[in-house]
Amino acid sequence: MPALHHSTYNSFGYGYSRRGLESTLIMSRVCTSSIDTCVLNLEIQRQERRRRLARLRNDPDEDDEEKNESEKQNRSFLRKRLPPTEVRDKMGNLIYRRGESDQERYSRELEQWIRKMKCTGNGGMRLEQFKDIKVGLDTNPIIFGSPSLEPYPNIYKEPDYKFKGGKDENGRWKGKGVIEFANGDTISGSFQNGYRHGECKIETNRLNLRALAGTYENDRLCGKAKLVFQNDTSLEGYFLDGVLHGFVRYFDAKGRLTFIGNHRNGRPHGPCWKVVKGGGCVVGRVNESGELTGIRIAYIFPDYQTALVGTFTKGVLEYARVAYLKTVVEDRGIKVPIFSEPSGCLYEHEIIDYDSKIKNPLLPDPYESRLVEVKQSNVPGANDGLFAKIRIEASTVVAFYYGKPVLNADLEDKDDWEKNAYKIFDPSRPNGTMDIPVEFRDIKNYCATLAHKTNHSFLPNAEFLSFDHPRFGVIPCLVTNHDVEAGEEIFVHYGYDMDGCPDWYEVVWLQGTYPVPESLKEGWDLEQKKSNIVNDSVSLSNVDMVENGKSSDGNVKLEE
Repeated sequence: MPALHHSTYNSFGYGYSRRGLESTLIMSRVCTSSIDTCVLNLEIQRQERRRRLARLRNDPDEDDEEKNESEKQNRSFLRKRLPPTEVRDKMGNLIYRRGESDQERYSRELEQWIRKMKCTGNGGMRLEQFKDIKVGLDTNPIIFGSPSLEPYPNIYKEPDYKFKGGKDENGRWKGKGVIEFANGDTISGSFQNGYRHGECKIETNRLNLRALAGTYENDRLCGKAKLVFQNDTSLEGYFLDGVLHGFVRYFDAKGRLTFIGNHRNGRPHGPCWKVVKGGGCVVGRVNESGELTGIRIAYIFPDYQTALVGTFTKGVLEYARVAYLKTVVEDRGIKVPIFSEPSGCLYEHEIIDYDSKIKNPLLPDPYESRLVEVKQSNVPGANDGLFAKIRIEASTVVAFYYGKPVLNADLEDKDDWEKNAYKIFDPSRPNGTMDIPVEFRDIKNYCATLAHKTNHSFLPNAEFLSFDHPRFGVIPCLVTNHDVEAGEEIFVHYGYDMDGCPDWYEVVWLQGTYPVPESLKEGWDLEQKKSNIVNDSVSLSNVDMVENGKSSDGNVKLEE
């Protein structure tokens, strides 16, 4: 080593320069002083321990008091360091809850994202929030021949129209103006150099449209726009040259969200969501035709934790197995759930008719099994009842009702309450009715769905609505209308007409002996008699439902 004579190494192998030898000696004196200080501190601590031992010989409780005081200080310090139990944003959405699992956190993330996507008002996801190019307009060029939704691609080629508005010195359209066509269609908005440029609105009957409002550049629909169709369905999304090319949402005629995803060249592209009735969703990467068809498509139940992952065709289940949410990633602004490996029994899509039967009557629903169970009812004289396994919040789907379609001829004897005990409305058919066959009324023979085990109360904590189930199609479901505690029995209002109801139904109404859910008992007078307020408060709210009833023992609604 040629430079060895310029350096010296200490006992630990660290070298130092001779030029810095003087400073090193000074540091050694400082270190010596520091060592002396440490020795002094150790001596002080040793003497303190000797004095404490001496005190313990005389008063052993004194050390316990010091120890308790130290523990109190530690607990106080930890309380200051621990995060709060819950953290919410300005809109009241839960951001953090102490002690929750990763699955709960990710499921809440999905639920809040879907909730925002469903709304365009306050708290909802507006197109203005997708200004980032990655989650707005697709940067790829449009392929020639892509389907366009522009009703007037070239105004000057139209046979008959009239323009009302400003013009520049060359006579070209400029500023605000309105174009009126002979067929009654109108285009209003901003114009520049004789072309649409800026915000414009079109009222038309072309391309099955009713209205279009969006941003134009040089007479081309480019940017965000909203389209309303003749059947009152609508979409909001990003366009390039009149072609859907970016983030898009679809809504049905009642303004309910039905689709979330990106489009490319006018077709769905990448991960997409199909939102179905009842709160479930079909999610996955669409094929080249823009359809949810493939082998890794998932149906997510309303808890956003439980899923059926497998083969779907155009968003309809073929066969799948149960999987659970693991994490959530994002792809061009679209939330993408990642699930565990599917396992367990195989679930298939099955719609029975008047002559067929359920293929697997003992295959329980994975979502339903997590929330409810069947046990001996708390109602005197009743058999089975439906109980909550965990605490369930209001407006939660808890159980499903699936049975065999009933012919109209089988509804003639409506006064036979024993025969009609398990009949209920069938939302999949106009004025339809379904029934649980006699051999399937015991859960030992049938447990594919459990809502038929719900007993009656004039003060229910649940009600029947409609649900698009991945296995059974559109069927009745049970939704809580109050918070339900774990172990609490779930009740529903049977909705019988007092003029033609079973005897027991009228008796419990007049005597006020009907069951009251545990969560509703506080402040409730159990001797309270008939009240019009009660009758009004339990009316079913689903517009798709028709009047229906239910029998005493067991647990269903009979359609009138």
